This record gives sequence, structure tokens and C-alpha cells, in this order.
Amino acid sequence: MIWNNTLYLFVVVLGFTSLIGPLVTFLKEPRNKAYFFLGILGIIAGPVWAFSTVSFLLTDTVSTAHFWAEIIYLSSILIGLFHYIFSTYYLRRKKINLLFALFVGGGFLFLLYQIFFTSNFIGEIVLEGNNSIVVGNAYLVWIVWLTIVFAVNVYKTLRGYKELSFIEKEQQKYLIIGNVLTVVGSFPANIIAPYFGIYEYIWFGPVVFSIANLIISYGLTQTRFQRFGTVIRGILRSLSLYIIPSIVFVVSLEFIFPLIEQLQIPKFLFYMAAFLLALIFKIIVDLVANIFLSEKQILRNKGEGFI
Repeated sequence: MIWNNTLYLFVVVLGFTSLIGPLVTFLKEPRNKAYFFLGILGIIAGPVWAFSTVSFLLTDTVSTAHFWAEIIYLSSILIGLFHYIFSTYYLRRKKINLLFALFVGGGFLFLLYQIFFTSNFIGEIVLEGNNSIVVGNAYLVWIVWLTIVFAVNVYKTLRGYKELSFIEKEQQKYLIIGNVLTVVGSFPANIIAPYFGIYEYIWFGPVVFSIANLIISYGLTQTRFQRFGTVIRGILRSLSLYIIPSIVFVVSLEFIFPLIEQLQIPKFLFYMAAFLLALIFKIIVDLVANIFLSEKQILRNKGEGFI
């Protein structure tokens, strides 16, 4: 059960929480196609991917595990597809390269067929020990396709950076941070390790994507929506800069320090103390960083819509 596992419960809750940012940015500008696709991306990479991943890791029947495995990899190719569309419309609409668009669309349809109608992708479900999958040759095609799609998307966010306005550059910085976070965090745990049958860490992908969604959305409220409600901006700031990093730290303790079970103190008190220490540390770091900001920079930030 999800309720009996601290880590998996956190993954699911974070997945749903990550919808706050994309939802409020879309509601602010519902006609903006980039924010519409960011919202779709947030739904898939947040609650859908998180819940399917946790459900796969917890199930004890082959048929159910196979179903959730299909949803996991359907989510992955949908993320690649909508990430490409989002990066095309974000800030300034980019010229569509027909050849690459065919590569993205054709690869998506090919992998969709392989996932649901063949055993070339999901070869065999293994429920001994940690649930895992024996993948087929189509998995290698998936790796190549996803790598190229994300590499081109990152390149598109970097291209033409110097020609952007100050506000657009600030938005682009948050997008770059989000992209780097997702690539560095999810590729080892969700792409490379599963090829060798290591699936116990696939929960990490939904976590980093959810955090990236919060960071990108927070950047938008800081740089684009100057009149955005201070309450919403405060919530996004607290989630992306304080609460989520602190919770990640606390949850990771269960895996980094397995010997905590032997401590002669209640587990709840240990986690609460660790959470407060991590939170205080993050606040101190931010305060020190603010001290070193020049007065000119602070005034410019306030004038450009920063908190």
C-alpha cells in the first residue's frame, strides 16, 4: 500500500503538487499555447507518471505490473512529444524543422506500437525481489529517440539566448535549470539503470520532473507575471526553494542511512529534526546569498517583477 511507504507516498503527493505551477500559469494566460502544453506536460510528468511508477513497484501480480509498465513508458514518450511541442512555442515560436518533426512524430508512433502491441519493448515482468522488467530491442530505440529529442530541445532553449530581452533571458534561465535537472536526474535512474534490470530507483524520474515543473513555473511568475498574486508566488517560491528540497533530503535519509532503524529514538522525531535542520540550512544559505546582492541588482530585480 502507498500509505505504508513514506517514499512512495511522497512521490505521489509531489506529483500532484507539481500541477500547481503549470495550472496557475495557464489560467493566467489561457491563450498561450506554450502554457497549455506545459500544463499537459505537468499532468503526465507529475501525477500520471508518479502514480504509475509507484503502482508498478508495489504490485504483486504480473498482469497488473504489465499494465502499469505500459503506462510508465507511454508517459515517457508523451513527455518527449509534449516537451518538444512546448519548447517550440515557449517565449518565441521557433521555426519547425520538418525532418525533425517527422522524427519526433514517427518515433512516437513506432514506440507506441512497440509498447502496447509487441513484446519487443516490455519483454518480461519479473516480480522476484524488487519488481523489474526484462526489456527488448525496442528499448534501445527508445533510448536513442528520447536522447535526441531532449538534446535538441535543450539546444533550442540555448539558441538565440543573446537576442532575448532581459525578462526573456530570466525565463530562459529557469527553463534551462529545469531541463538540466530532468536530464541529469532522470537519465541514469530511469533510462540507463532499467536497461540492466535495475528498477528500484525509477521513482526518481517523477520526482525531478515534478521539481523541474515547479522551478519553471516559479520562474514564470517571477519574470513574466508582474501582477501575479503574491500568495501564489509565495506558494511556488516556498515549494520550489524550501519545502520540496527539504522533504527530498528527509526522504532520502531512509535510503542513504539504513542504520537509522537501530537508533533508540522514535523515527518520527528523527525525520522531524532532519527536516527542520535542512529547512534552516536552506534559509540561511538564501539569507547569505541575499547579503551579497548589490543594491543595484536588488532594485533592478524589484523593477522587473521579482519578489
